[in-house]
Parts: sequence; structure tokens; C-alpha cells
Amino acid sequence: MFNVAEILPRIPFILAYLAGLIVAIILAARYKSRAAILALVGFAVLFVMSLVGFGRAPLVAALARRAGPRGMVTAATGVNCCCGAIDVLALVCLIVALWQAVSGAGRKGKAPRPEASEEPLPQTPTVGTSGD
Repeated sequence: MFNVAEILPRIPFILAYLAGLIVAIILAARYKSRAAILALVGFAVLFVMSLVGFGRAPLVAALARRAGPRGMVTAATGVNCCCGAIDVLALVCLIVALWQAVSGAGRKGKAPRPEASEEPLPQTPTVGTSGD
């Protein structure tokens, strides 16, 4: 049913999405922040879509049999467009999660991190200078 040439290139992606999913589950359970939940959703969707990708070719073949020879292009375009749109939504979730985590905007009950102060740091003497 599946050939090795179809499975082998997807294994690194599946493992990466699975690792991200596990880390996101731990972070979501520990911190319950919006960033952790968005990362959980993003990695879960990417992981599921990479597993669903194994059934994409048989689905396109079944749709093409029903639609005839001209329907092959339409079936492939429709299936790949839907899967691509779902992948883009998952990546947007990950980007927003990263943005919220870095900016501190996704923390529950805590104020965002204060910006760096505008005042300059005090001058410290360096070793080996004459002190002028």
C-alpha cells in the first residue's frame, strides 16, 4: 500500500512535529499561557497533517477515478490546496505563539515584561588604563 520512497522523507518532519507537540503539551500543562496553547494547536495540526499526508495520494486517485482523466488535475489541486491552507494556519499559530512568548503578551495574570530602561549604564573603569 505504501512504498518506502513515500515514507522515508516524511519521518524527520513527523519526529520534529511530535517533539514540538510533546514540549507544547508540557508547557501548556505547566504555564497555561496563550503562547503555549497556540504552540500546542500548531504542532498538533502539523503532526496530524503529516500523518494525513500518507493518505493524500490514494484520495487523489479515488477522486480522479470518479471524475475521469481531466479530473485528476482538479482533484490534486483541490486536495493539495486544502492541505496547504491547513498547514499555513498551523504555521500562523506557531508564529503568533512565538511572538507572544518573546514579547510576554501571552502571559496570564502578569503584566508584559518592562522594556529596557532608557538611562545609560554607569561607566566602569577598565583594567590597564591610566585613569585619564
